[in-house]
Parts: sequence; structure tokens; C-alpha cells
Amino acid sequence: EWPEAVREVMNEPARKAASEIHAGKASAREATRKVVTDAEAALKNANLEAVRNEARALIQEKGFIGVALERIKNLEETQKLRQEEKDAIEAKAKELEGKAAARDTLRTSVTALKDTLDSTKGLFDAAGRASDTYVIGLRRKLSAGDVCPVCFSKIETALPTDEEVEARLRPLEEAYEKAKKAYEEKNAELLRAEADLATEQKSLTERTGTFKKDNTLSTRLSEVLSALKDCGYETLEEKTKGTLQKRIGTINVR
Repeated sequence: EWPEAVREVMNEPARKAASEIHAGKASAREATRKVVTDAEAALKNANLEAVRNEARALIQEKGFIGVALERIKNLEETQKLRQEEKDAIEAKAKELEGKAAARDTLRTSVTALKDTLDSTKGLFDAAGRASDTYVIGLRRKLSAGDVCPVCFSKIETALPTDEEVEARLRPLEEAYEKAKKAYEEKNAELLRAEADLATEQKSLTERTGTFKKDNTLSTRLSEVLSALKDCGYETLEEKTKGTLQKRIGTINVR
């Protein structure tokens, strides 16, 4: 709409021409504004997509690092358990060495007690023959001055009575019973020690075999290396864990 003063001095053709020019300029300005608006919108969308892509990349990286750190933790726990088991096996083996030495000492004692028992039994058996029925009957028929029918020597003094023979046998019998009891008790102790030791040695052998066959540690290490590749690492080093912890601490996704 033109001002009143302009309309008064303009004839109809002039007003028409001026209106067309004014309208064209308005259209050009509108087109320019639209181009600028569209460009600004496109730039804004492009920037937003770039931000989104960056955020997705950071989220993915954070996820990869989180998985790697969790697997490193599992590996460390497995290493700790393996070391504890290794120490326990070594301690048990040392304990059984001590028990084996104690068993050997018992064997020596049992052997000595068996020798004592055999010796005591020999004396007791030899003396016991004096109480044999035939010997008793023969002794009762002999007296001082007679000739011994066994060794053919002259009997110089009176032979001992049955009571005296029994009295002489009693200490030998008591010694034999004592030696027998000592041997049997110590031998029973040895048998128990041998049985217990055999059981524990078998258990230790099975435990050691299980420990050697266990591949949990290698599995955990493979899992760690696989996760590290997603984070850009090829090997696991002492500083890797600390580096990952620092990296994940700097990632801030909004």
C-alpha cells in the first residue's frame, strides 16, 4: 500500500509499475530469508547429527572399556585363587613329607619292638619247656647224685620244685606280655599312620592333577585380550588397567 502523498502524484500506469517493482523486491527478500533459514536449519541439523554420532561413539567406547576392566578384574581374581590353591598344595605336600618322616620313625620303632618281642618270646619259650608235663615228671624222679638223662652229667644239687620253676618263669612271662603289648600298640599306630598317609597322598595327587588341568586362567586371559582389541590394545601390560581407568574417567556423555 503506497502512502497518500505518493498516490496523489502518481498516475495509474506509474502506480502499477511501482507496485510490481515493490512486490518483486518483497519476494526476493522473502526468498533470501527462506534460503538463510533453510541453511541455518541444515547447519543446525548437521551439527546435531555430528554431536549424536560423537555421543554414540563415546558410549560405545565407554562400554568397551567397561567390559575390558570387568574382564581384567575376573582375571585378577582367578590369578589370586590359583595362587592360593598353589600355595595350599605346596603346604599340604610339605605337611605330608613330615608325616612320611614320622611314619618312617614309627617303622623303626616297630622293628625294634618286634626284635625285643622275638627275643623275649625265645627266652620265655625256652624256659617254658621246663614246665612241660614230661619234664616235670622226669624232674620229680631225679635227685642230687643222679645222672641227668639228657646231658648225662651228675646232678650236684637238688632240682627246683614245681613252684620254684613257676616262680622263675613268671618274670619271663611278664616281660614277654609287656613286649607283646608294646609291639602290638605301636604296630597298630603304624598301620593307622600308613593308612591315613596313603589317603592324604591320594587326595593330594588328585588335587594337584585337577590344578594342572584347570584352564580357567587361560580362558580369562583370552577374554581380556579379546576385550582389549575393542579398545585398541593388542596386549595386556601392567599399565593397561590404569590407562583404561583414566580413559573411562574422561568420557562424559551428555
